[in-house]
Amino acid sequence: MGGTVKNVVLIFWIVIGTLGLNIAAAYGSEDGIIESPELEIQIKKWVDFTIIRVRYDSERQYITFVEYRANSGEGLQSETIQLSRRQVVTSIEQGSTFGTAIKNSAGEWVKGAKVHIFTRDGNKFIRTDRNDTSKDNLGELPAF
Repeated sequence: MGGTVKNVVLIFWIVIGTLGLNIAAAYGSEDGIIESPELEIQIKKWVDFTIIRVRYDSERQYITFVEYRANSGEGLQSETIQLSRRQVVTSIEQGSTFGTAIKNSAGEWVKGAKVHIFTRDGNKFIRTDRNDTSKDNLGELPAF
C-alpha cells in the first residue's frame, strides 16, 4: 500500500511539473518561468533593460527613440530613460540585453519579448522577432 501511494504522489508531481512547463511554453517563456498577469508574478530580471515605449519617425516606419527602465531583479526601476535607436544597438553590441514590457489592465508590468538587432543594407534596426523586414518592430508598445 505504501509503495502505491508513493507512486501516485510521484506521478502527480510529474504531471504538475509537465503542466507547468507547458503553461510556461504557452506564454512564450524560454526559461520555464511563467510571467503572466493572471498568475500575478512580477517581472524577474531576464534582461538588463526593459523598453516600455517607443517613438517613430514621421512616417511611422522606423523607431527613433525608446523609453526604458532598468531591471533590478526585484522589478522595473521607477526612473524612465530615453535612448536613441542607435544607442540601443550600441548597447546590445556591447553585451547589454533589452526586452519589452507592457502594463496590463491592473497596472502591472507584463514581460514581452527580447530585443534583437537586425541589419539590412548596412542599417541596424531593433526588433522582437527575427523576420527580415527593415521596419522596426517592438511589438505593440505604446508610442510617446
